[in-house]
Amino acid sequence: MKLFPVDTFKIKSNLSKDEAIQKLAASIKPVKALRISFLEKNNETIFQGEIIGDTFSLINGMPLPRILPRIKGKIYPEGSGSSIDVVIRPEFFAMMICVIFIFFFGFLIVFHSVFMVYHRTFSIMPLIFLLFPGFAYFITVVSFKHESNYAQKELVKIFEGEITEDNFTENIFTENISWIYQ
Repeated sequence: MKLFPVDTFKIKSNLSKDEAIQKLAASIKPVKALRISFLEKNNETIFQGEIIGDTFSLINGMPLPRILPRIKGKIYPEGSGSSIDVVIRPEFFAMMICVIFIFFFGFLIVFHSVFMVYHRTFSIMPLIFLLFPGFAYFITVVSFKHESNYAQKELVKIFEGEITEDNFTENIFTENISWIYQ
């Protein structure tokens, strides 16, 4: 079981490998140190990121506050077109905030339970504290899935292709997948 969600899919495009890289390069802008861009009116580029060779690493570049997924992919030539393997994971910072939140409320549950045992009382408060981490996790996963679906649709538009394989993780472990962890 995975603690945090990960989406993997493969896009088949009629664009050649070089055309796909050029089209992606035209659709992204460089990563900013601070992603606060409420005053910008740039609707032309949807993603921020970088392309290194035939691999890319992207984040959503829109100015709204979101759970930003990290999008990594690799473009392969396939016949006259190309195949793009994409892995979408939650941003590390967003997941760390969720983990800290869960541990904080876990500590409160343990602390309050010990207090109840010591004073031989019962309170519903630990059960209420138990709901907060579950709610935080639920919101994080739902937000990630929403952002992941949005990114998936936008990548299909950029590459002018179609999704041929969804959740291809069973197949990628037989190949060299070091590009995912770079």
